[in-house]
Amino acid sequence: MKNLNKMHEDHFLKIFFTCFSLSFIIAACFMPDAGDMAAGLLRILNSPTKAATNFFSVGGYSATFLNMGLVGLICTALYCIPGRQANNAATLGTLLTVGFGSW
Repeated sequence: MKNLNKMHEDHFLKIFFTCFSLSFIIAACFMPDAGDMAAGLLRILNSPTKAATNFFSVGGYSATFLNMGLVGLICTALYCIPGRQANNAATLGTLLTVGFGSW
């Protein structure tokens, strides 16, 4: 606990974003339709979503959770670019973007 108190906000948020994103990827592996994960993700990526679409119905649960996890890891990677810092606005943006990864 002492290490968390001494940790810089930027470093803590990057770890938090990574763990948050990895939790979706791990959850995707435990969904009942995990065998259809790759095909479902391909359906999500190829679906013509001009309006809000529920990706749970397009690709299934495992593919949607995988999509959310991958989107979160991409957002986290953007904050790992040298000179970029994660802050409270980054937290809002990352969580909102990951949420939009489900529809």
